[in-house]
Amino acid sequence: MNRSVVLFAIAGIIIETLAILSFICIAKTEFVIFGKQLVATIFLVFMSIFLAILVRLFPIKPLIISGAIFAIGSGIIIQMLGFYFFPGLVKDVVLISFDNLWRFGIVVALHFCCYMIGVFVMIILRNIIVNKTVFNIKK
Repeated sequence: MNRSVVLFAIAGIIIETLAILSFICIAKTEFVIFGKQLVATIFLVFMSIFLAILVRLFPIKPLIISGAIFAIGSGIIIQMLGFYFFPGLVKDVVLISFDNLWRFGIVVALHFCCYMIGVFVMIILRNIIVNKTVFNIKK
């Protein structure tokens, strides 16, 4: 496996971690309504740029591998941050339980699906921009 694919997946996890931490910090201030929208918008812009760079650099197979690493890492980060910021959650968790694995699997699957939708949107946009023949636009 290409080392840069793993590094890009880790970069995506870092972007998401910073967004979640910002979201939590903003939620504790008086700028909650505007702040949450601002954090979500900045996160979407950064992830769009990130996915555009990935689509430009890699073919589809490394993108899928990167998406799987990103999804699993994001799921782990969400659980860790949840336990850190909401310690009451830890007392009810049984680590090796079907219920916990099921919920973790849902989070990972949702992250992977969102990542792949973003990748395919970026591929379509790249093809539209490069070809300019989609929608019968003449050069």
